[in-house]
Amino acid sequence: MSSETQIHALEKLGRQLDEVAARRRRRRRPRVLVALAFAGALGTAPALAATGAIDLTGFDFGADMPRTGEPGGPPAVVEEPNVPTVNVLETLIERPDGVRELRQRVEPYGLRVRVAERPVAPAAVGRLFGVQFPREARFDRQQRLVLERGSRGTIIASIGVEARSGERVQTEGLSLYEVLPQVERVVRRDDPGGTLERLQKLGFSVAVKFVIDNPDRGGSGTGVKDVALPPEGTVVLSILNADGENAATPQTRSLIMEVAPADAEVARSHP
Repeated sequence: MSSETQIHALEKLGRQLDEVAARRRRRRRPRVLVALAFAGALGTAPALAATGAIDLTGFDFGADMPRTGEPGGPPAVVEEPNVPTVNVLETLIERPDGVRELRQRVEPYGLRVRVAERPVAPAAVGRLFGVQFPREARFDRQQRLVLERGSRGTIIASIGVEARSGERVQTEGLSLYEVLPQVERVVRRDDPGGTLERLQKLGFSVAVKFVIDNPDRGGSGTGVKDVALPPEGTVVLSILNADGENAATPQTRSLIMEVAPADAEVARSHP
C-alpha cells in the first residue's frame, strides 16, 4: 500500500475519532450550511405568515448535484493473525496521557515518538492535528500500526499547545467558536434578533441568511436568501465566516448568521 493511501485512510479515521472526542467534550459547534455572503442593510424584518407559508421569491435552492462516494479503505497489508498492533490515533486522542502510553507501546520495537508543537487558540490546546508515520510503516485492516521487531523511524504527532506571548496562533482546523469564543458567548438560538445586535456591538459585520426547506426536495434540500433582519419566528442555525465556512482567524470581522423557521425540518436537524 502506498504512503499516500495510508495517509488517506488514517486521516479519515482521525476525523472520525476527532468527532467522537469532540462529542465527549460536549463542545457545541455551529452546523455548517452552504450560503453566499452579502452585506445586508438594516431595515424592517420580514415576518412569517401566520399560516406558516413563506413567499419563495428570491430563494436560491441550488442545483441538483451528483452524489459522490468516499473511496473505501485500503486493502489489508498484514493478514497474519495475532500480530502485535496499536491504534495510534485512538491512543493519542482518547487516552489522558496518550503520548507516554504510545511511547511505551512502540519503543520496544525500535520506533520513536516525537511531538511537534502547534501554537493554537486556548480551546484547542491538547488536540491532535495530525500524525506522520515512517515510510516503512505497515497497517492491518483496521488501520492499526503493526509492531515489528527491528522497526526504525519516528512517529511525529502534531499537538496543539498554548501560544507564547507574541507567537502567531495557528487556526487551521479550528472552528469559528474556538477561535472567537466571544462570538459563541453572545449567540442565543431562540433570539436571532438579539444575537445580531450583540454581534454588531462586538464590532462584527453580520449578513443574515434566511434558510427554508425546499418544498419540492430538489436541488440542495434547502433554499436561502439574504434578508436585512431575522424574520419573526426564526432561530439561529449557525454562525459562519464571510465565505460560509465554520472557520475564522483572530482578525475575522465579517460573519454570516443563518436563521430558519423554528418548525422547519432544517432547524430540527440542526439543534
